[in-house]
Amino acid sequence: MGKMKRKLYLLFSVLLFYLAALTPVMAQDRVVGVSQGDWFRYGDFVACYSSNDPNATFVPPGLAALRETNETEWMLLSVLNVSFTSVLNVSFTSVSLEVVTHYRNGTENTDRGNISINLGDGKMASKVVSANLSVGDSIYSGIHYTDSKISQAANRTYPSGSRETNYMNRTSSMNVTRMNSETLNGTTEETVHWYWDKATGVLVEYSIETVENIENYTSTWSTSYKLIESNLWTVQEPPTWPIIILLTILALIIITVSILIYKRKPKSFYSSSNERQTQSIHENKRKVLDAKCRV
Repeated sequence: MGKMKRKLYLLFSVLLFYLAALTPVMAQDRVVGVSQGDWFRYGDFVACYSSNDPNATFVPPGLAALRETNETEWMLLSVLNVSFTSVLNVSFTSVSLEVVTHYRNGTENTDRGNISINLGDGKMASKVVSANLSVGDSIYSGIHYTDSKISQAANRTYPSGSRETNYMNRTSSMNVTRMNSETLNGTTEETVHWYWDKATGVLVEYSIETVENIENYTSTWSTSYKLIESNLWTVQEPPTWPIIILLTILALIIITVSILIYKRKPKSFYSSSNERQTQSIHENKRKVLDAKCRV
């Protein structure tokens, strides 16, 4: 019985230590920057593949995601709901998202899931992070995101204009084995790039690049997409001053031509009218003189 108590005491002590270590991390300010009804459309989906292996084909075995990306026309991310809970005086925010992927052949795929803005738990991780993060901040407070930190702040240009973004990248390497007519061993190196809008925390750009070296062959592939439209930001209209100047010049030309025509017409009209009046006066005078002569 004494051993059982000691085990329980040890377990309780470990739990308290864990909570003491985790609470400061969870207590970091996490701000949800999106609201129900917000939507974000992504486009410019690009999938690339190259290899010096003469037997390589597109799409390589195991890389069906390349074909899917290549066939994607757009993707719509919608915020379905934002909920708040509190545990041990720490507030947690969960965002419910819907992702609709529209393919070039007209078909669509719909997926739904949640993401904890605080801990990063949920299938929609990386789609939305906390708003107003700074360089050096972890994207989430979960202990498995300790090394996932904002590395750079950058201004990026989108159809809506320039946006202040938070950038993070991650590179990982691993050993791989490919089975062909024989067993081939090699390595792959994968680099992922994320850009999040600082004001909202929503993902605005994503790309992943992979380099695989097996025997004497090197293969590389990559996918990428970025934000093209959102109901939060309107697309910038082209400047109107050139149009205004053009219309002003056109108006001046019309006015000038009208004045010239106006000046010409009255002159000809009044000249002809005066001549007719003069002729009429002379004819009257002649008639009067003729009449006097006849008398």
